[in-house]
Amino acid sequence: MHAPRATAPRSRRVVAGLAVTAVVSAGLACMGTANAAGPAFPQTLTFTPVDLEATADGVFAAGYVGVDTDQDFDFDEITGYVQAVGSGERISLGEGTQPTAMDVSSDGDYLVIIGNQKQGEGDDQYDAPVTWLVGTENMNVSGPTLIEGKNPYAVAFGSAGYYVAYTGWNGGAGVYSSGRDVALPEGVQPSHLAVLPGEGGTDEVVVGATDYQGEAALGTLRTIAGDGTVSERRVLGPDDDRRGFISAMDVDEVHHLTYAVTVRDMEDGPQEYGLNVIGPETDEYVPLPDPVSGVSVSPDGETVYLAGGGSIAAYDADALDSYVGDNYPPYAYLGGDGIGLMDIAPSGRLYVTAEHETSEDPEVSQTVTKVHAIDAPGAPTDLRAVASEDSSTSLLATWAVPASTGGVPLENVTYRVTLQDNAGGAPRVESAFEPSYQFDDLTEGHTYTLTVATTNGLFTSSPVEASYTVAPSVAHPSSIAVRGRVAVGSTLSLANTGSWAPGTALTYTWYADDRVVSTTPTLRLTKAHLGRSIFVMVRGTKEGVAPATVYTEPTPSVAPGTLAARVPTVTGKAKVGKTLTAKAAGWTAGTRLAYQWFANGKAIKGAKAARLKLKGAQAGKRITVKVTGSLTGYRTASKTSKATAKVKP
Repeated sequence: MHAPRATAPRSRRVVAGLAVTAVVSAGLACMGTANAAGPAFPQTLTFTPVDLEATADGVFAAGYVGVDTDQDFDFDEITGYVQAVGSGERISLGEGTQPTAMDVSSDGDYLVIIGNQKQGEGDDQYDAPVTWLVGTENMNVSGPTLIEGKNPYAVAFGSAGYYVAYTGWNGGAGVYSSGRDVALPEGVQPSHLAVLPGEGGTDEVVVGATDYQGEAALGTLRTIAGDGTVSERRVLGPDDDRRGFISAMDVDEVHHLTYAVTVRDMEDGPQEYGLNVIGPETDEYVPLPDPVSGVSVSPDGETVYLAGGGSIAAYDADALDSYVGDNYPPYAYLGGDGIGLMDIAPSGRLYVTAEHETSEDPEVSQTVTKVHAIDAPGAPTDLRAVASEDSSTSLLATWAVPASTGGVPLENVTYRVTLQDNAGGAPRVESAFEPSYQFDDLTEGHTYTLTVATTNGLFTSSPVEASYTVAPSVAHPSSIAVRGRVAVGSTLSLANTGSWAPGTALTYTWYADDRVVSTTPTLRLTKAHLGRSIFVMVRGTKEGVAPATVYTEPTPSVAPGTLAARVPTVTGKAKVGKTLTAKAAGWTAGTRLAYQWFANGKAIKGAKAARLKLKGAQAGKRITVKVTGSLTGYRTASKTSKATAKVKP
């Protein structure tokens, strides 16, 4: 799918350029000390973050605290900050400052921050573009330094220092670094910047931008070679409609690829998101089903992490277009209201910011920003593999939850459980949401290897292992089945294929759906079983061998029963003024009976009792009675008597 991956990985410990080193070491005051001890995450920030940068030793955030008294979207007071998250206090960048972007040197020793600082007073006040340099070991800050004639939008460190993408005060745009300023074509608004290894150890700068052409806006990528040559643009987006802009970008240094998330504003629906993969021989667009706020590529280039909503998804870089329909990528949910920023450390540890409500009261709408650190969870402990209570051929695996979930809430952690028959065959791989799992239908006498690993959606722990040998069990039928009519009023019994060993003690458990209804060898079906499926568990125990448990297959749903009934008889003299009596016998016990008398087959109005006094209207007619029986759980049944002789006047 991608271009051949033959590019050698770039070292992540490249020393920053001499120009940067000279500035940072020029007698700066120490404004904070990082704590060498590893902090616990998540960490709450006390400012609004605008960028997050991870190093081998930690993570850094830059942001601001602003006061907008009249809510006109123009801060009356604002102060920028930078912080080694969890290992030091926030460091002020000065009053009237607002950082907008940040990057870290390849060796992790320096941060470069771009932003603004208010200049002038009253009506003459304006935001001037500035930069800061920060030494990460002791949080030494140099700056702010004014940037003349340029509005910076993005910054990225390379092997020879840092690069800044900008638009000029008098028009135009470009990318400058120490000793070089490369102009971009007209109508280009740079928004993202990254660095890939170029030829001869030089940097290849990747510029993400929006190209404005009339009313159209196109998301584009360009590269700037080590000699300053600007490549032709690569227009991003689907083939049929490429308008839009870049919302997030990262690069894969190992395989020389750029991953850019683009957004299109749709006229007839929500915004459309897509992932663009661009390389020397690669130009791929993958539609994304949900909004995405950030993208990061693992240090080995094999996994692409996409942040959106409150979760992070891990896409296989070689199968990006396979996640369609019900094939979802693995993901981790952090429990927050939305992920904003994301960066990945050289170790592969992910750092993200997420918004969290401070109150469960829906009337209170306050949030805090927390920095989460996500990496491999701990392995399960105290793994045990024992026979289940039901049968030695059922293995019950239990374990203790790991000490660390890798930064994901415990309720979102699952376990990958694998059982391998040492005699061969394919392994059985299952997912467990609780620290236990049962495997059934194992083979007696076989030994199995059980492994369990913890996964938090993005990362999986090393597995723990246990062995289990299935003990011989008491000789038992190969199968059992329910015998009898599955209807109310019937009695069910069991039929065996094979037999139990002599001297085996048997216990029976009858189930109607998932409810135990009897522990006897047979079951009389009643109205309580109507509509339910019946199955039976028979357990055999005998001293000296393992118990055995055999199950029947579930029956069809229990049907209504058939009422037992006989044809009624009529006693009495068929003569006007005399009384006839209906005799109904042989009905199922408890059946409620109803009567209807007929004269020559026509119902006699009001004649609904067991006795009928004949009137003149019935003279010359033959009389019958229909008896109807009803009982809960049974089908209604009716029986009609033989006709009497003609009624005499």
